[in-house]
Formats: sequence, C-alpha cells, structure tokens
Amino acid sequence: MGKVVITVENKHYIIDDETGDIKEVIIQDKQDIPIEDMKSIIKFLANQNKDK
Repeated sequence: MGKVVITVENKHYIIDDETGDIKEVIIQDKQDIPIEDMKSIIKFLANQNKDK
C-alpha cells in the first residue's frame, strides 16, 4: 500500500500501513543534493502536479 508521515511534538514518523513498522525521520540540512536525487524530486513533483 504505502507509507504515512505523522508529526508528533515536532518529531516526524513514517508508518508503513502494511506492516505497522514505525521509523523516526531525522531531517538534515544538506547543502549539496546529488543531481540524480534532484531529477527524482522534480519528476515526483511534476507527477503530483499532473494528477491535480
């Protein structure tokens, strides 16, 4: 199915809705994002926008 992100008291958690596994998300400020990652992010955002 998918994963859900939940925020509780400024902490972020990912919950896998199939297994029930919960993982805490650690957010880092990163200066240099690899170009392949940026391409994936742009593709994802374009698809999100297309679905609207």
